[in-house]
Amino acid sequence: MKKSLVPAIALSGALVLAGCGSSASPTAATSSSSSSSSSSSSSSTGSSATPATPAAAAGQSEDATALATRISDAMLKAKSGKGTISTSGGSAGTNATGSLQFAVDGATTQAQGTFTVAGMTLEIVTTGGVVYIKGLPVQLTGGKPWVKIDPKGTDSLSKSMAQLGSNTGDPRALVDSLKGGKATVKSTSGGQTTYEITGATALAGGTLEVTVDGQGLPSTFKVTTSGVTVTAKYSDWGAPVTITAPPADQVGRPAVPTATG
Repeated sequence: MKKSLVPAIALSGALVLAGCGSSASPTAATSSSSSSSSSSSSSSTGSSATPATPAAAAGQSEDATALATRISDAMLKAKSGKGTISTSGGSAGTNATGSLQFAVDGATTQAQGTFTVAGMTLEIVTTGGVVYIKGLPVQLTGGKPWVKIDPKGTDSLSKSMAQLGSNTGDPRALVDSLKGGKATVKSTSGGQTTYEITGATALAGGTLEVTVDGQGLPSTFKVTTSGVTVTAKYSDWGAPVTITAPPADQVGRPAVPTATG
């Protein structure tokens, strides 16, 4: 197997983490928010009791952590949602597309999604602080349909994913990651406000563009750094979702064969 495939596989797992993270949690989690679901965050659920933030004018700026606080608070209140993620600008075989659903419970976020990367369709579950992936070549999974990857693991595949970065799973971590940044309004339309965030240490010189509604629920995150853009689009805030880890007897141990060629 080519060495370049390993980062591509790891990236697909990291996309779920980048979108909503992973942290210690039960094997199965169901979000059954009492809020009614919606088709987009602009009509998001569970937010009617929260006063809308007054519309900002284009060019207006604020501390990025203030915006991040509104976003994380709104996500914690909504408890669940769905989304799509795509990457562009990466090296051959690393760009990916996919869809996911996720449940937020305090400092814990769990997710389940399907992604296409390096010509493979992968199903990915993040729960219990680890990532499960289905669809990898059997030589990577010990012959099982699924493989379990622990970001803290010592095996090669786990290390490859950890090097790409994993989130804590707590939406409030967004506040820390945007410290030192400035959020400037780019545009407003239909109750949605788009901000460009620059200067945050975690962006490593890149930019984050985020679009939120009046309650702070995001509809789009677009991160660009080192020539690579990751775009996450969110919808159905408050819709009930169920995240379940695969059966233990279907999960193999990760292994990365020695590269040839």
